[in-house]
Amino acid sequence: MQPGARPGEPARVAICDRAWLRHALQLLEAADRPVGRIVPEFAPEGALALVAMGDPQQPMVVTASADGVLALPLNHACLPLLPVLPDEAPRVAEPAVAAVAELVLQHKLELQQAPQRWLQAARTRWDLAQFEFASSSRTRALKKFTTGWGEVLNAAAWRPARWGAVLLVAVNLLGLNARAWKERASLDDKREAVRRTLTDTFPNVRVVVDAPVQMEREVAALRQLTGVPSPRDFDALLGALAAALPVDRMPARLDYATGELRAGGMQLTPDQFRTVAGQLKAAGYAATLEGQTLTLVAEDAR
Repeated sequence: MQPGARPGEPARVAICDRAWLRHALQLLEAADRPVGRIVPEFAPEGALALVAMGDPQQPMVVTASADGVLALPLNHACLPLLPVLPDEAPRVAEPAVAAVAELVLQHKLELQQAPQRWLQAARTRWDLAQFEFASSSRTRALKKFTTGWGEVLNAAAWRPARWGAVLLVAVNLLGLNARAWKERASLDDKREAVRRTLTDTFPNVRVVVDAPVQMEREVAALRQLTGVPSPRDFDALLGALAAALPVDRMPARLDYATGELRAGGMQLTPDQFRTVAGQLKAAGYAATLEGQTLTLVAEDAR
């Protein structure tokens, strides 16, 4: 049945020797080349076209259009049976019979290899693998998808869409590269600003390797020289903890190392810990509770 055939409406039917077709399909299956679709080499559709083909000793001429397909021997006796072709109608011939065809038809023909014609036939919507030759619904769906995708990739009608897709991808890539370049430039500007702040604030720093770390070291050294306490010092951490803890929940032991204060032996309830953590956070400190040990650090040290 032709593509899109509907019950109750006229439709074209393709017929052939069933045993011959089955044998051909079995040979391909045995060669591990299963058939995806069965398409007619010449389909009754489109504008009128003429093809000269076959063996030089027995050439044939085929015309195909929406009115049907006609195959005749290529000789002067059969010329009156051919439909009248308009001047703009395609006329092609296989190289082996091109000279004979031009002599008989008295018209210049364009050369076309048989595989080119077969490829064009494979791009049509026709699929005669029906009834006993039909595959599973899943396979048929896959074949339809493959056929449609092949048409999108190869058909001339889809060329603008293909170019549009390529341009869309190219524009997106250019946009991403432009944005990445802008982000890199912005990041470089921020890094340069940090370096400049370090060298302007501490002129004795000549070589900048890691500006934030060097800034922290210089600030710590300046605090030591001026006697200004740091929020990470033991006395600052202890003062903040003492101000936040309830009077009856003082720690039994204290451990301090590298800006971290650990206070143990407190019996804090979950509600009390949330209150203490909230007060410490407002003062610029972060507190965590593991068992009965509270760990306190300055927020800028996390």
